[in-house]
Amino acid sequence: METTWPSATTFPVIATAPGGWLKIRLIARPNGQTAWVNSSSCTVTRTSYHLVVDLSARQLLVFDQARLAYRLPAGIGAPDSPTPPGHYFVALFAQAPNASFGPFVIVTSGFADQETEWEQQGQPVVTISAPAEVQDAIGPSGAATTRGGVALKVTDLEKLRSVPIGTQLDVDSTLVPSSNVAVQRVSGTDAIATAIATSHIAFPTYWSAKAAVIARSDFFSDALAGGPLAAKVGGPLLITPGASSNSNLDPRVQTEIQRVLAPGGTVYILGGAGALSNGVDRTLQGLGYSTQRIAGSDEYATAVAVAEQIGNPQTIFEATGLSFQDAVSAVPAAIEKGGAILLTDGPTQAPETAAYLAAHPSDLRYAVGGSFAASAADPSATSVHGSDAYATCAAIATKFFPKATIFGAATGSNFPDALSGSAFMGALAAKGPMLLVPSTGSLPSSTSGYLAASSASIAQGYLFGGQYAVGDRVLSELESAGRRGSSSHG
Repeated sequence: METTWPSATTFPVIATAPGGWLKIRLIARPNGQTAWVNSSSCTVTRTSYHLVVDLSARQLLVFDQARLAYRLPAGIGAPDSPTPPGHYFVALFAQAPNASFGPFVIVTSGFADQETEWEQQGQPVVTISAPAEVQDAIGPSGAATTRGGVALKVTDLEKLRSVPIGTQLDVDSTLVPSSNVAVQRVSGTDAIATAIATSHIAFPTYWSAKAAVIARSDFFSDALAGGPLAAKVGGPLLITPGASSNSNLDPRVQTEIQRVLAPGGTVYILGGAGALSNGVDRTLQGLGYSTQRIAGSDEYATAVAVAEQIGNPQTIFEATGLSFQDAVSAVPAAIEKGGAILLTDGPTQAPETAAYLAAHPSDLRYAVGGSFAASAADPSATSVHGSDAYATCAAIATKFFPKATIFGAATGSNFPDALSGSAFMGALAAKGPMLLVPSTGSLPSSTSGYLAASSASIAQGYLFGGQYAVGDRVLSELESAGRRGSSSHG
């Protein structure tokens, strides 16, 4: 079948440059060609979708807001007519010429070296369709039966109707973890790079965020209070060195903001000039962004200011500001409940938090942590805690995510890797808890118990931090804890 390209289409943005320049993928031979266009000459839209064809597993994976929405068995090219690997995009939805093609045909920007099922202006292209002749062959495990295209079952093709034109499509055998990997490690060379890696998963396409939030990397309180704000404004939580060590925005963070947020967008900066230098504001403003400082006289007042910025939500999670562990577990739950994080001075209530709660007496309050933490500071709040920090995380997970489909984990020994990870876990379409784990050794019984009890629903995990933060043995333990529970459920 042959059709012509439309006079105008949508192209994915893969890089940006000052002056509003956008690097886009083209529909051209050979595959992989790009060009630069100026944003003044086009309309920029956002998509949360990303398609991946795993050739080795014979599957098409559909990601929505970084969450694996579907894993579909697929027909791929036969040995004498392989599906060409590469980075493509959805170019158009074409009407199927007859019922043998399925209900419709997704034409991609990828070209093949041999005749395929479909031609565009005389050129063989890679398509996603539901040919009648391969429906039985696809089965549950996929098959190598096509002439270079990607074939799905009719019911599976229908799941792609909402995927917009311009959605990125990656075809390869090595682009995704193998199907038996349950936990994905998210890491960089340091905590700042790990936060950036987290942002890449949450916002895989250029200019897909609606805003961004920045906090200091050398202390935890502002970032943890800012997790619900990042979810509220639809952007990543990034960290950069505090004012005491650096007066400038980390250049890696600058690059990530330029990737994820279009000029003119708002970057929220948490803490006063003593937390993050005013040079951060000037740098971002010079790049064309609007900046908004959210700060109080100390970390307790800053958390109150963040709650006010969110809109004074009716649900409050209180956690000690003297250590990070309790608040880390509270962030995804606060996002799930549309709430905010306020800090206590350990077992003593902070004056700023007390004043806020007095002004909002009808708020539903949860105190995360036991008698040496927030539960002692606010005895009238609903206490959620365990015998230690690991058990408190598990208690939060059990109460607020009893049937989670995803979970996150980070070391309980140090805070930086967990900062962006906790916000990420709450901001996904399918939210999940943040669990704390040891850097080495076995999982705490509270953690493994939660995973085993929830494994009938859990399909994916994220481990934030590199091997020096959390070793591979712990990753394997996270995987096996879920598998043990899965097998017991049949």
